[in-house]
Amino acid sequence: MLSDKYIYAPFWKRWFAMSIDGLIMFIPGFILSLITSFIFGIGGWIVNWLYFALQEGSADRATLGKKAMGIAVIQTNGESIEFGRATGRFFAKILSALSLVGYFLPFFNPKNKALHDMIADTVVIRVAPAQGWAILLGGFLVGIEIVALIAGLIALSVLITAIFASSSY
Repeated sequence: MLSDKYIYAPFWKRWFAMSIDGLIMFIPGFILSLITSFIFGIGGWIVNWLYFALQEGSADRATLGKKAMGIAVIQTNGESIEFGRATGRFFAKILSALSLVGYFLPFFNPKNKALHDMIADTVVIRVAPAQGWAILLGGFLVGIEIVALIAGLIALSVLITAIFASSSY
């Protein structure tokens, strides 16, 4: 078990780090998905999997986004995670996304664990102060994500309204 010497990473630092990692991985993932589109864009998945699993399973225990935010992934017993556990954690994120609540579980448990952390038996901890530029970039990216989400919900409601309006004649 972890001792009191660890400070668990808050939700906002995790979200900012994930947004920075998403920006870093967008271009290579997109290009590789185009090249390998004949096999359903699996190239993008492979790039993302290796990006997360190799970095989180390394001595740094963190992706570039996590490093910028001063956070790292460890096992709940305090040991570093290895490539295999990092791989399991990466694929468990699919369940976090599909469940719609998996990413919000950190709000409801004292160790701020998401569903994929519970599955992989990991925690995200603070290891250093966040870089100032990373806070600004992460906040900017999260703002864009929120605006895009709202715009998507508005577009969906307009589409649904149009479908129901056209079917009433």
